[in-house]
Amino acid sequence: MPTLEQLDGEDWGEPTFPSGLVIRCHQLRKKELDAFTAGDLRVLIGQGMSLKYLMPKALALLCSDPLTEGDLYPGDLLRALIFPKNWSELAVCEQELAEVCNRARALIESRQDETLADGRFVGDDLAATLQLAIKEYQDR
Repeated sequence: MPTLEQLDGEDWGEPTFPSGLVIRCHQLRKKELDAFTAGDLRVLIGQGMSLKYLMPKALALLCSDPLTEGDLYPGDLLRALIFPKNWSELAVCEQELAEVCNRARALIESRQDETLADGRFVGDDLAATLQLAIKEYQDR
């Protein structure tokens, strides 16, 4: 499978700023897409990068589990995807994303302050953050 560099046709070269985020984004552009983790997707989607290539992969994970964790907290991949700066790019997957958001809301409401079957915890703060983000996206 190709890399984002190959798909975009752009070689960014070496990072010119010594930030962990900048370095990771540069590294991820060289990584084959089929090797991306949920955390890799969260990082680049959170930066609004290469959404046309990354959205389908993220949606596939989110359709399976709306609270997919990309190495920060349950639901962080969904939160990154529905961040306001990405809204214009999301029109192509509107129906699928609406279903994911509805399932995520239902999971949060039914499991708030409980440990999910796989050991992830959805507490009040996380639930409120995700609920607000989903509402903002759905009400836009």
